[in-house]
Amino acid sequence: AAPVARAWITSGVVWDAAAVEAEAQGADPRDALARAIADYDRAHAADSKDPIALENRGVACKNLGRAENAAGLDPRGSYTRAVNDLGAALELDSTRKETFTARGIAFRRLGEAEDARGVDPRPRYQAAIQHFAGALFLDPRDGIALENRGNAWVSLGYAQDARGTDPHESWERALADFRAALAVNPESVNAD
Repeated sequence: AAPVARAWITSGVVWDAAAVEAEAQGADPRDALARAIADYDRAHAADSKDPIALENRGVACKNLGRAENAAGLDPRGSYTRAVNDLGAALELDSTRKETFTARGIAFRRLGEAEDARGVDPRPRYQAAIQHFAGALFLDPRDGIALENRGNAWVSLGYAQDARGTDPHESWERALADFRAALAVNPESVNAD
């Protein structure tokens, strides 16, 4: 990656850390996340082939969506941008399990936001499951991906149940993923 891109990525990471700190203190992290996203925009402009700039921007957008949702705002735009950025990062480098996991989380959260607004979330949950499977293809013992895929199976099961479809298979798969996650990390609680 170009040195200028790396400098903007580093600046974005600092703003990401400021957002985490703000949230830990009960403050609104949206301003810090917006600044991080702007820095990742600059990094991507400096080196459009750097997957880390896209991955970090996608994660910051996902976190912005979560903060928007907590503030009572519609997070779908931020989650959609996260899904798109993380997809572009995967096109540049499909060997990073973290990118697959982050995109899976963004798809699941987008599904939750759509469900809350009367849109069928099942395609989003299925996309989330596929991305966690991508992470697990790269590392079958990735407890975070296993736990998040279990969460996505649970979400899919609830969406199926709400729409008159039998959720049994989804919930069985969730249980299997949670058991596998606990086998990898007995102190595992909730990955996302």
